[in-house]
Amino acid sequence: MLKVINLKEEVGLESALLKLENEIKFAKLEGTSALIVIHGYGSHGQGGVIKKEVQNLLTDLQKAKKIETFIPGEKWGEMRDDRAYLERIYPEIILQEQLHNLNNGVTIILLKK
Repeated sequence: MLKVINLKEEVGLESALLKLENEIKFAKLEGTSALIVIHGYGSHGQGGVIKKEVQNLLTDLQKAKKIETFIPGEKWGEMRDDRAYLERIYPEIILQEQLHNLNNGVTIILLKK
């Protein structure tokens, strides 16, 4: 199962990170194996605080083996094994409008293989 999480609705960094951590835990319990996280990219398009901290958190979770990997939206266009895997198990991911045009306001998380 693929799930979309919108962190732009949250007020503040701490709230956004807490929501993301909780959503990752719930997704694993539900059997979801991939998340598309909408975090935005800052008011000037240069990478906002929430985006940076989400990716820092995901780096830590990956090192701790709590997630398999993550793909920043701006790197979605690169030929990657994890992208090919996601497209194979979730062909509908290709249709996700958040992923068109290498959207740097989203990040894709692969929870497990």
